[in-house]
Amino acid sequence: MNTQSSTMSQSEKHPRTILYILGVSVLVILLAWWAYSMYAPSPAKTVKTYFQHIAQEQYEEAFDLLAGNYQKSKKDVETFQAQFENARQHGTVYLGAKIEKITTTERKTQKIVAFTLLTREKGRDTRPHGQYVLTKVDGVWKITDSLN
Repeated sequence: MNTQSSTMSQSEKHPRTILYILGVSVLVILLAWWAYSMYAPSPAKTVKTYFQHIAQEQYEEAFDLLAGNYQKSKKDVETFQAQFENARQHGTVYLGAKIEKITTTERKTQKIVAFTLLTREKGRDTRPHGQYVLTKVDGVWKITDSLN
């Protein structure tokens, strides 16, 4: 009788082990999906990051999030930086951006991101609105045009 009870306990352990492995696997998949969704590049994250760089006076990093003719229209990093520093000297403080809407276009690699820019001008909060066209360039979302 002793042999049967030890055999039964072995067979009972097998389904528990399978359930444990399945549970851990599901948990790992969920954590991976969450991490990807939190840190994966997206058009909205690109716009927020762009304005965070500007708020932190990291102009080269912000300039690197531009591409194509839109980046060319800003000339170079020094000219780009001077534009924001001039605004700062006249009392504008950049605080960030709130994403309002993301619109899909006919192209899978292009989105339109509507945002509200959070600024303070001479001590007064302002909330100008804008829209950027973002295009996936070499797998990275870049700001390629402004619709304002």
